[in-house]
Amino acid sequence: MNPAVNPPPLPEQNKIALLCVARDVGGIFILTALGGFVIGLASRILASSGPPVILIGLSNILLSVVGFVVAGCITRRNRWPHLVLVALGLWLVSAVNLAFGFSALQWVLSVFVIFAAMGLGGGIASAVARGDA
Repeated sequence: MNPAVNPPPLPEQNKIALLCVARDVGGIFILTALGGFVIGLASRILASSGPPVILIGLSNILLSVVGFVVAGCITRRNRWPHLVLVALGLWLVSAVNLAFGFSALQWVLSVFVIFAAMGLGGGIASAVARGDA
């Protein structure tokens, strides 16, 4: 067997479950979408002049960190590689924001905010949850 063509299978402890990555991407995406929805709805009920963009942005960051903490606590094996894949997946899924007025530059730059939230959330998860990280 040629290792370049057919690499040996990864040991079970080194595998990252893609369904778990998809679960966490979806969870964080829904969490941040609900946060933005609630703030937007509250601003309409309170008859403010427009959607509070700063509050929605802060809500997205805070809820992303919370989502990454939960994802990091649930994932005890290969935590950091898993969280990197979740962050990349979340960034790709967030491209849907291009349909809601985000510019391509805003979307591209959002990868830095997502990875900062991943670092903070993953760090908190590593401090609180046991696992091999």
